[in-house]
Formats: sequence, C-alpha cells, structure tokens
Amino acid sequence: MTNVNASLSGNDRTPCNDTVIAELEKTMSELLRTTFASRTTLRMDVPEHHCHVDTVCAEALAPGIPTLKLNSSIDQRSTATAQWLEANGQMLIQNDSVNADVKSPQALMSVYGVKAQMLAPLILRDRLIGWISVHYVPGTRVWGAQDITALSHAIENVRTLLQFHGWIP
Repeated sequence: MTNVNASLSGNDRTPCNDTVIAELEKTMSELLRTTFASRTTLRMDVPEHHCHVDTVCAEALAPGIPTLKLNSSIDQRSTATAQWLEANGQMLIQNDSVNADVKSPQALMSVYGVKAQMLAPLILRDRLIGWISVHYVPGTRVWGAQDITALSHAIENVRTLLQFHGWIP
C-alpha cells in the first residue's frame, strides 16, 4: 500500500493544480508498485505552476519511508546525478548508490537511506526540465529490465499528462 501525500510544490509552497498533481502522483504510485521501490519522486521546472526541481512535485512512498516533499535544501541541479542527466539525456541506473561512479547527494544516502536508485530525465526541446527518481532503501539492488521499462513508461506518461493539461507544449 502506498502513501500518496498532499501536493505542495515550488519555493513559495503554493498548491499546484490538484487534478494534474493527483494524476502525476498516480503515475508515481504505479511506478512504486511495479518496481517494488521505497520511494518514487517527480521533480520538474514548470514555474507557471509553482514547480521547481528543488522541491518534489509528486511522490509515492512505501510504508515507513520518509517524504522528500518538505526538503528543498539541496540545489538539485548542482548534484552530480542531475548534471549527469543533463549531459547524457538518458536514464541513470545505480545498483549501489554508495559505490556508484556518479555520486548521489550525501543526504540522500545518509539521511534518507537510499542504497540504489534509477533516474529518468524529462526533456523538453533538448532541455532537462525535470526527472523521476526511483529509490530503494533496504539494500543494494540490481534493477531489472522490467524496472527500467516501468520507469520508461512513467516518464512518457508524465510527458503525456503535462502536454494534455497544457503544462508543457
């Protein structure tokens, strides 16, 4: 069972469009279920809807896993993982976050206990506007083809929802 949180996004903590956020959170919940993850998050820059990558826009959590929604203390674009997504424009798969070549934010591992993660870029007009993260807390993990496919479907679903609702062209 997942815990879908109330949606506040952006630096001013202004509620985003509830319908769109609810749909995005359903996508995060489905991704959580399909990948047996601990947490799934969507971060994106859509300023006209008060969304900024430094604050989680949509999230789903496994029981006992803390939210990232209220933590906007990290400059996300300065992290090695976000810079990797920007430079490569493809998924970043980390079976062991601690020993990965691309370093995850220290707080993600030490405070939130993430041991493995996958990130998928949300690209619009050759620009990284956000990403989906899939976190796994219990231990390191080899992400399988079905997990990668589920993440691929989730990023396309997010893009479709945002276009349908006029959030992105």
